Amino acid sequence: MRYFEVLLLVLAILFIPMGLLYSQTGVINELGSFRNDIGHIKAFGTYEQYGYTLSYLYYGNNFALNVHDLTDNNNPLLINIIPTPLTPSGVFDCYIKIDGQRLAIACTKGIHIYSLSNPTEPVLINSRSSNGRMDAAILDGNWLFTLQDHYLKAYDISNPGPIATADSIYIAYSFSLSKVSFYMFVGCTYGPYKVLNVFNPVNLPEPLSANLDNGRLCGVWSNKAYFDNWLTVEVYDINDIINPYYIQTIASELGAPPHRVQVMDGYLLMDVVSYSGQDPMYYTEIHKISTDQPQFIASLDNQVTWGNYPDSHSRLVRHNYSNYNFLDLSLDDFMSPDILNDYSFFFNTNSETAFICLATSSRVLTIDSQDPGATPNMLNNIDIQSVAADEDLMVTSFCDWNDEDDVYYPNEITLWNIEELDNPIELSSFICAGPNSSLMQINIVENRLLMLNQLGDVIVYDISDPQSPILIGITDPSLRYCNTDLQGDRLFCLTYSSSPYSIDEYTLTSYGTMVFLGSYQHTGLARKLIAWENRLAVLGDSVWIFDATIPGAPALLS
Repeated sequence: MRYFEVLLLVLAILFIPMGLLYSQTGVINELGSFRNDIGHIKAFGTYEQYGYTLSYLYYGNNFALNVHDLTDNNNPLLINIIPTPLTPSGVFDCYIKIDGQRLAIACTKGIHIYSLSNPTEPVLINSRSSNGRMDAAILDGNWLFTLQDHYLKAYDISNPGPIATADSIYIAYSFSLSKVSFYMFVGCTYGPYKVLNVFNPVNLPEPLSANLDNGRLCGVWSNKAYFDNWLTVEVYDINDIINPYYIQTIASELGAPPHRVQVMDGYLLMDVVSYSGQDPMYYTEIHKISTDQPQFIASLDNQVTWGNYPDSHSRLVRHNYSNYNFLDLSLDDFMSPDILNDYSFFFNTNSETAFICLATSSRVLTIDSQDPGATPNMLNNIDIQSVAADEDLMVTSFCDWNDEDDVYYPNEITLWNIEELDNPIELSSFICAGPNSSLMQINIVENRLLMLNQLGDVIVYDISDPQSPILIGITDPSLRYCNTDLQGDRLFCLTYSSSPYSIDEYTLTSYGTMVFLGSYQHTGLARKLIAWENRLAVLGDSVWIFDATIPGAPALLS
């Protein structure tokens, strides 16, 4: 089985971005443009088919949150103007961040959270004042992270009412944020960039300094970090986040140094200035970075562009002070950049088929591992967020979002017979034990179904009879795990903390229960755990191998 996991990992890293995307080099189609006549644009964001701008009129009115219907690129409709408490005085840096059904405005003077339960009628649900230069903001579920006056702050926005700072930490020279999974990457204008494990934002850990001091961190995408070194963009592999190594350089096609670089959804956007004539000419270069070798796509005349934003419709929405341009970045109808960036490669295969879950589009792909270059098959009509498969059995999970109550619906687990891949047959369906939450991990190990939800709960079912799954157990909700693996009756769970990490071991008894055996701690930053025979491997900022012969007491080998 481990051989196939390695094979699938190689397919996920190399084949999917290269083989599934249809490349269109040098062509960017303008879909439409329109002028925004309701003031000076300070920030922009999209949700579904709607665009949201934060702008103010030139003669000094308060900021307004404006809602546009962007269904028709050539004729966007202004459908609502929502007054905000913000005044133009002293507001310099503004960000609109949207995640799920929440919209956050983070700016020099304050933080304001809006509900988008009705996307055309944003409703202010909580806010707080703040003061200081706002360099970056990230909205992630119930948490808003801001970088203000070099303080990284975490705000819990799960409840209406006043927003309290869960924790904050000072990071000298910090100016930019990128977040991947539970890691926060902080770019600094001086010295090495920083990495934080933010699994628990209530207690932000001390940041770790990555061993790299080479320009401005301008984005992270697909285990690569992109640095603007003032002349070009350098790309580093960050699988070992503390010790990245150089891969390649991306230079401007114009030959000019970039004055701003953004990384988003498989593209690198590079703003450059040409001084070849009397007046400077501004351009935005678009480079595709979803392949092994970056590809220059096109250069766009860019007069005074202050924002380039992707949205869920494969469009690059470009705006300056008062104009929008919609640019088509879709590569084909099958795989758009936003879908590619949100696929989940849940391992598990028999000797012939690999399974890939495209979470954004709720679809499952299958690939013949004997012929990786063949066209993938699509399993349609399956609501899917994660998938696992072994031999002729496939398991899918689906956990929808309750718009009215701002919570997840119960997670529905379905078992399928896939002897005929084109015609999966449902064997059984049940609601997953534990709190409502989508899954981070789902594996089939022999006759057991092993799951890890986003809250850190590990859940195990006996599926020896796929038509009647039986719950074996669920871990204590006070213990939050980030990864898990099962070897025979031995269940290993890895805690998520900066250092030290813990390995907890359980045994699955013959009478259908889960018994805690012991815990072991080791210094380091850990992300993944693999169990085989009497060995454990833990991967993170290093690789540790343990002898796990004695239950509950692994011994470090290397």
